[in-house]
Amino acid sequence: MRLTLGLSSKIILIGGGALAVLLTAGITAVTRIAENRVLESSLETGRTLSKQLAAEVGRDLALDVGTAASLASSLSALKANGTTDRGAYDAIIDRTFADQTHLLGVWAGFEPDALDGNDAAFRNTPRSDDTGRFISYVNRIGGTDNISHLTVYAGPGSEYYQIPMSTGKTYLTPPTIYDIAGQKVMTLSASVPILAGGKPIGVAGVDVELDGWNKRLNETKPFGTGNVLLFTDAGLVVNHPKPELRGRPMKDLTTEDITDYARAVTEGRGLERVSWSPSLEKNVFRMVVPVKITGYDKPWSLFINIPEESMRAASVDVRDSMILGGIVLVILVVVALAITVIMLIKRPLTASMGVIGRLTEGQTGIDIPGTDRRDEIGGLNRALVNFRDTLAEAERLRLAQAAAERRAEEARRESTLGLADTLEREVRGIADEMTGLAQDLERGAAEMRGIADTTSANSATVAAAGEETNVNVQTVATAT
Repeated sequence: MRLTLGLSSKIILIGGGALAVLLTAGITAVTRIAENRVLESSLETGRTLSKQLAAEVGRDLALDVGTAASLASSLSALKANGTTDRGAYDAIIDRTFADQTHLLGVWAGFEPDALDGNDAAFRNTPRSDDTGRFISYVNRIGGTDNISHLTVYAGPGSEYYQIPMSTGKTYLTPPTIYDIAGQKVMTLSASVPILAGGKPIGVAGVDVELDGWNKRLNETKPFGTGNVLLFTDAGLVVNHPKPELRGRPMKDLTTEDITDYARAVTEGRGLERVSWSPSLEKNVFRMVVPVKITGYDKPWSLFINIPEESMRAASVDVRDSMILGGIVLVILVVVALAITVIMLIKRPLTASMGVIGRLTEGQTGIDIPGTDRRDEIGGLNRALVNFRDTLAEAERLRLAQAAAERRAEEARRESTLGLADTLEREVRGIADEMTGLAQDLERGAAEMRGIADTTSANSATVAAAGEETNVNVQTVATAT
């Protein structure tokens, strides 16, 4: 079965198909560009969020470092003023502890007899041990305010104290588990040397419990599925969903090769890559973002992992939206094209075809619309006006000719009737003459018949006479 399409249908089909192809190609290209731009925007958003988070972490750590530095400075000032009353030193520690309610503990320790040269008098007091050294420590372990003393300030686990003493510089400890008042507490400490004459004579510091940091950072999910880990300048992890991994080096967190990231962390520089994660079985966007801490010369780092598919989610949404919008646009354009073709081409052409049909039927008294249009259809309609007028003129001439022919026929008929009368009269006259002639002929014939009869009779007489003569001759001949 052969499908027959009208002109407008062909225009809609071909034009709509061409527009659909062009729009689809354009939408595809735009979608890809938009998808890439959205992905780049997502990457930039990830960078921005990471930098903001690094700034927040750095600011909070800087506040703790600043608190420790302010405490150390105040104690150094007391020492410089010659104050030896341990109560004055304890008062500064207690005031700092009361003001900074987010801190787990505030403390200060002096070298043996470095404060007042009278350690022996303070042995086994609430803020000292059996050495009598000034090692005052107040904390909130267990949810209550506790007055205690430092317990590990020499040997393993005493880096918080020994490193500032040996270097004369501020030190941030890695996450460390301390046995404080009989409880295992994971903290990090900001330690600042107490100087006298430019030399360390003790250390002051603050302790920050990691549970808050751990919860805060673990709940930070970039793009809903990412994770954030904080590392010290030594490359040790500060927070992790698994407590046993806190304080461990980066390489212990995964079986993947993350050497470059670990190096970036220890060097305090940024790094970002998209790499395949065998454990996740997907591409992961990873960033190392330095965390600059005012008052501490070694930056820590945020290590951020974001599945690439999560970053592409927004671009996928954009793509799907643009595809859907493109489909709707194609449909609307095709519908608009169809309406346009119907309004501007099909209807006028149908009207023109109707006019042509009526003209072919000889209807020359009709109006032809659309002659004022400045397009091909207007030209066609104007041509139809000329055709109508020509056809009307031809019809007028035909009618005039027919009328003339009728008049001529009538004239011929009238002329013929006149001739017929004349001829009839002449024929009648001739007929009369012929009748008279016939009568004359009849009379002549009668006369001729009479003559013939007479002649016949005479002939018989002659024949008889001849017969008789012939007999006579034969007789004579016989006789002879």
